[in-house]
Amino acid sequence: MSSTSTTIRSILQSTTLDRVDAKVLLYYLMDLHYRWPRSYLISHDQDDLSEAFIRDWISLESQRQQGVPVAYLTCSKAFHQIDLIVSPDVLIPRPETELLVERGIATILAFIQSHPNDFNPSQRFNVLDLGCGSGAIILSIANALQHSPFFDSLSFIASDVSHGALQIAQANAARLSLSSSIQFFESNWFDQLPFDHFGIILSNPPYLSRDDPHLQVGDLRFEPIGALSDFADGLSAYRLICSQAKHRLISSGSLLFEHGFAQAQDVRALLHNESFVKIHTEKDYSGLDRVTYAQKG
Repeated sequence: MSSTSTTIRSILQSTTLDRVDAKVLLYYLMDLHYRWPRSYLISHDQDDLSEAFIRDWISLESQRQQGVPVAYLTCSKAFHQIDLIVSPDVLIPRPETELLVERGIATILAFIQSHPNDFNPSQRFNVLDLGCGSGAIILSIANALQHSPFFDSLSFIASDVSHGALQIAQANAARLSLSSSIQFFESNWFDQLPFDHFGIILSNPPYLSRDDPHLQVGDLRFEPIGALSDFADGLSAYRLICSQAKHRLISSGSLLFEHGFAQAQDVRALLHNESFVKIHTEKDYSGLDRVTYAQKG
């Protein structure tokens, strides 16, 4: 090995990037250029790298130094036991959203247990993800339940106002072999949906206010602003969804939200004002109020 060669070891020794970020980018390039497994990061860390690999590394390193999220650079993000394609058209799925997925799965299972005669292929239980983005929520739920005996009784529906987001969500569905199980609609919330009578509605709507300082820092600077903020007080989407969902849920159907950690009381009040019952908030893995859900009254 010449003294001027570039290796994985030399890159890790010289880069100013966070070591975890650097490794993720190197894993991506190892697979892209050589189809190397991740173990090669250690076992082949002194192999000379190609000029194309080095060029790509320099480009990715520079973009990450400027703040571009790693997920956008690698076009992928792991979430709730699946790997998702992501792009600047969609939010980057975050660990706290997995709580909404888990609560959604638990709600479906509880409904099945209490209404066993309602589940058959001729009488579908409709599951709706409003503002689906990358499809992280609806795809995670469908993936978790696809081997269940009642899966054919479930109908999965996802909508987003962004055409670009829907393209990513559909690509993710195809990647997971779930395209035949999920219907996607370009819709401003409920406006263009041809369905009513949902058993469960889930949403992680834009909940940052127009002047929230978080919009100016970190990954959020690069994510789609319309999926982050309602350009108002952060609650406008919740008001709209709460007021319309009560007319579209079946008897005992459930509405589930992710929200900001300081918004739980406001979201509960909105649900109460629309006559929802059994209103409850759960904390995320950091101990912050994150998911609130309720049942149609």
